[in-house]
Amino acid sequence: MHIKILDKYIAKQILIYTGICILVFTIIYLMVDLFEKIDDFMEAKVTGTVIIKYFFYKLPFILNQMCPVAVLISVIITFSFMRKNKELIAIQASGIGIKRVYIPALTLGLFFVILSFLLSELLVPQTSSKAETLWIKEVRKGKYRRFFRRKHIWYKGKNSIYWIEKFDGKRNMMEKAVFYFLNKRFQVVKRIQAKQVFWKNGIWLAKDVILQTKRRQGRGYDLIRLTQIQISIPETPASFLRPVRKPEEMNYWQLKRFAKQIQMEGYNAKRYFVDSYVKLSFPFINLVVVIIGIPAALKIKKESIPISVSVGILICFIYILLMGIFRSLGISGIIPPIISAWMANIILFLYGTHLMLHID
Repeated sequence: MHIKILDKYIAKQILIYTGICILVFTIIYLMVDLFEKIDDFMEAKVTGTVIIKYFFYKLPFILNQMCPVAVLISVIITFSFMRKNKELIAIQASGIGIKRVYIPALTLGLFFVILSFLLSELLVPQTSSKAETLWIKEVRKGKYRRFFRRKHIWYKGKNSIYWIEKFDGKRNMMEKAVFYFLNKRFQVVKRIQAKQVFWKNGIWLAKDVILQTKRRQGRGYDLIRLTQIQISIPETPASFLRPVRKPEEMNYWQLKRFAKQIQMEGYNAKRYFVDSYVKLSFPFINLVVVIIGIPAALKIKKESIPISVSVGILICFIYILLMGIFRSLGISGIIPPIISAWMANIILFLYGTHLMLHID
C-alpha cells in the first residue's frame, strides 16, 4: 500500500512539473516563431485568423519537440526537491531501496515514448502539412516552392528520351543534357547534346550544341556544331522537378517510401533515410532523459529550481549537439543512417545507466 502511495506521489509531481514546463516552453517557442515570421505575415497582409490557424496546426509538432525537455527538467526538479526535503532519507529509513523510487519515473518515461511516437505518426504529419500548405497559399501566395537539385535524370517523353546530368530547379537550367528523338520503329532520328539548356520565355534554349540528324537516304548521321539552338519539347521545368517535403509532414512509412522513391529518381536521399530512422529514435529520448535525469538530480550539490533547469538545459544541449553531429555524419554517408539516428540516444543511455548504477 505504501509503495503504491509513493509511486502515485512521484508520478504526480513529475506530471505537474512536466505540464508546467511544456506550457512555458511552448509559449516561448510560439513567441519566438511569431517574431521571426511577423514581417512575412505583415507583408502578405494576412488576417489574425490565418495566423492563429497556422500556429494551431504547428502546435502538435511543437509539443512533441518540447516533451523531452519538459520531462527531463521535471524529473530533475522532482528528485532534487525530494532530496532537499529529506524525503529520500525517509524512504530509505522505512526499508525501501533508493532504486525503487526510479520505477514510477521510468514508467512515465516509457509512457511519453509511446505518446511521442503516436503524435509523430498520427497527428503531427497531418497538422504540419496543413501548416505548410497554409504558409505557401496565404503567406507566399503560391509563389514559393522547395525543390531538389536533381542529378542523372533519365526521362521518357513522347517519342523521345532525355538524359540530364544535373537539373537546377531554382534557375530552370539543365547541365550536360542529351535528347534522343525516335521514330515509330524506335530508331534515333535526331540527337541533341548540349552543355547547358535554359528555360526562357516559355522555350528551351540550348548552348554549345552538337546536333546529329539521321540522313533521309543512306545510313549514318549528319553532325553539326551550333552555339545556340531552340529545342522544341512539350516538357516544362515542372516536369523535371520534385518538391521537397519536410520530414514532419510524413510519418515513418511515408518518409521511408519517399526516400526510396527519390533515390530511384536520381536524387540524394541520404537525408531522408536518416530522418526516417530519427522518427523511430526520437520518441525514446523521453525514456533516456529520465535515466540520465535521476542521477543528475541526486548529484546536484545545491537544490533549487534555477539550478535544476540549468542542468536540464545543459543535458538537452549535449543531446542536440550529439544528434546534430551524428546526423551530419549519416547524411554525408560516413556512417549508416540507422547508426547516425540512434547514436546520441545510445551514448546518453549508457552514460545515464552508469550513473544510476553508481549512485551513493
